[in-house]
Amino acid sequence: MRTLSNNLWKLNILKRKHIQIVIIIISVFAPIRDIFTQSTEIATEPSSSINSFNTIFDGVSGAFTLRYHGRHAEGDGRSDQDFYESLRLSYINPKNEKISGYLSGALRQDIDDPSTLFRSIDDTHDNSLRGYLYELYANINDIGIIESAKIGRQYSYDVENLHFDGLHLRFKPFHNIRFATFAGIPVHFQESSSDGDWISGISVEIKPLENSTIRFDYVVSSDNSDDTIGNHHDNLFIVNAWHNIKQWWRIYGRFSKLDSISRDLQIRSFWNFSSLDLNIQFSYYKQSQKLGDFTTTFNEFVPSMGNYEAYDQYTLDIYKGIGNHMGINIGASLRELKDESDENSFNNDFERYYITYSLFDYPLKGLTTTVTGEDYETAGDDIQSISFDVTHNFSKNLKISLGTYYSLYKYDTTSGVDLTALNSMSEDTFFPVDSLNESERDNVRSYYLKVKKRFFDNWEIWGKYEYENFDSDIFHTFQTALKVKF
Repeated sequence: MRTLSNNLWKLNILKRKHIQIVIIIISVFAPIRDIFTQSTEIATEPSSSINSFNTIFDGVSGAFTLRYHGRHAEGDGRSDQDFYESLRLSYINPKNEKISGYLSGALRQDIDDPSTLFRSIDDTHDNSLRGYLYELYANINDIGIIESAKIGRQYSYDVENLHFDGLHLRFKPFHNIRFATFAGIPVHFQESSSDGDWISGISVEIKPLENSTIRFDYVVSSDNSDDTIGNHHDNLFIVNAWHNIKQWWRIYGRFSKLDSISRDLQIRSFWNFSSLDLNIQFSYYKQSQKLGDFTTTFNEFVPSMGNYEAYDQYTLDIYKGIGNHMGINIGASLRELKDESDENSFNNDFERYYITYSLFDYPLKGLTTTVTGEDYETAGDDIQSISFDVTHNFSKNLKISLGTYYSLYKYDTTSGVDLTALNSMSEDTFFPVDSLNESERDNVRSYYLKVKKRFFDNWEIWGKYEYENFDSDIFHTFQTALKVKF
């Protein structure tokens, strides 16, 4: 295996570019800081910048994020660099808190000509600058029998991850029953036209017992997508059920049917023995049939990834705390295709067994260390690996992480600009990779360094470097971001 030390010298050219980018980001935004903070002393007061902003725009809060993402392949020197900017605004009417609004959007700018290796779906367009409006809606609460009415571009996570322009109504409970309904036009950024597309749904939630909830959802989606998967009209029916058997034992179940086929079944069980610092989770998931020929709303990645074959997956995770500074996780995951001959990229059989030791606030306060041993078993391999992460919170304003992990399969997703990542700015979810080819890389060993720094109460900077070593190449990825809250 090529070692990390033998290859770092090849990063010099790319590193200089990255340093220049960081200097530009800081120099551009440093003068703007004074708009939000009058002085260092004032800025250290809780929420001072928020209050200053709201004296001008009463009821408005939000965040602006600027992110740089660069990748470099050692094999042939191919690279790609991109800028992402996102804006999130929330509004609550200060005179009537029943009225609110929300806006979120992003820009993506390719700052060089990407190689085919790192091309994202945005690079298929003529213009290197792409804009995305994720959400723009108004919301009114407590209107007669209506609990909330949301109109505009919005997400709904009640049933599936739905994205549409339309109206979503939630009604106040009637005895132990709740109703909700929505209708609109689905949002698919990569389609050339939404003509003829529509989506609607209704849900009924019932509490037959104090500790039980059952929810029924019915969604209809019509998609005239001649440039991707063709014209479709599909019906999705879902039943969800939750029940607290005991204070320490909860179960969940879900069944869905897509048109005439049973799509999936999911069962989860949670045991929480707080007095013993013991948590146990078990889940079973079954995809009954091959998924492929349906609307984009229900099969967003099929055009690029192909059909998703039927499979069963079992997962068990057990956590036990030991004293005040130690914890142990053991678990297993088993995935079995319904037909072994269907195995290919994105459709894999595997068994994974793992054990993780964690130390908290030891030997230093704010220091967390985790070490994981894993065993992967596939049709052709039996692989053992070690991963670790060392994270130190030096203060509430500075956090540094260093570690390595192994991936039996590592994917580049085609989702384009990731809204959750851009807006949440979590160091764990912030670093998505966008690939046009939907590549699956096997046996990948990754090393990373992450730094998170907060300035005052409303400025935050993240940085991450990742080194990925796999059979056919070595990738270097550098990302940095600045987030300003107001």
